[in-house]
Amino acid sequence: MPVQQNSEYLVDGAVADALPTDYARKLGADFIISVDVSQEIKPRQDFQSVFDIILRANMITLDYLYRQNLQSADLLIRPEVGKYNWYDFQKIDRLIKTGEDAAREKRREIRRASGKVKRGFF
Repeated sequence: MPVQQNSEYLVDGAVADALPTDYARKLGADFIISVDVSQEIKPRQDFQSVFDIILRANMITLDYLYRQNLQSADLLIRPEVGKYNWYDFQKIDRLIKTGEDAAREKRREIRRASGKVKRGFF
């Protein structure tokens, strides 16, 4: 749901860029850990209107940009959440555990990478 602030409406940044690694680099990030919780876009042919087609084209474009930004991450964590939907809030504990488990599997790489990070960004 958009939020109005002064004369502007604000929405979640994922509407335009779900994985803004390029902006993180511009802000000075030395090392980027990305967490990929995306799902594969399934083939679809049941379009009811031109609006459906426009939405689908937008989804494909955003997915392409997302995948491009994944490539610029220094470390990628991929929790196995493909069987869940973004609105599965009743399964939040399971989703968090899945993410924690995926991060633990990358613990060694994260520790190794922490030595490459310049201190003092914040």
